[in-house]
Amino acid sequence: MLNTWMGKTARQLIVDNLNENDTMVEFGSGGSTLDFSTFVKQYYSYEFNKQWFDKTSAAIQNKNLKNINYYYTPVAIPDYTNFITQFTNCKIGKIDKVLIDGRERVKCAKAIIPWITKDTLVFIHDWERERYKCVLEWYDIVEESIPESVEEAISNNYQALTVVLKLKES
Repeated sequence: MLNTWMGKTARQLIVDNLNENDTMVEFGSGGSTLDFSTFVKQYYSYEFNKQWFDKTSAAIQNKNLKNINYYYTPVAIPDYTNFITQFTNCKIGKIDKVLIDGRERVKCAKAIIPWITKDTLVFIHDWERERYKCVLEWYDIVEESIPESVEEAISNNYQALTVVLKLKES
């Protein structure tokens, strides 16, 4: 069974911002795909790891989740450009929410800009990693997850924070 690999506060932050009419895009898949897709109308997920893709595909089929459009995107290591190219080639339409929890999070955050609006919420998991903060050049912070207890923080190794972002007003 695949579980969502984030603390309960981070997971709840995302769930609280999802709507049953949303179209959501995800970079990096797994338990989050199975979990968050149940809260939205349409879910598009992109995965670069073939073994993980196969495992998640089987779980999607076992759960009979029909609203998920799941794509295997073999990557051009080391820059993972195919991961982003696969997304930009899809004709998704209006995107309400984006979860960035895979490789090249900064590149993904930049690549989605032409396809999102000022109302789109973008979630980045593992926000405590300093290298992701440069996305604040394009986005403003709406909200951040904060572990609700010392125990939760310790169980997550003081990691796995999630941030909610919106495009900067121009």
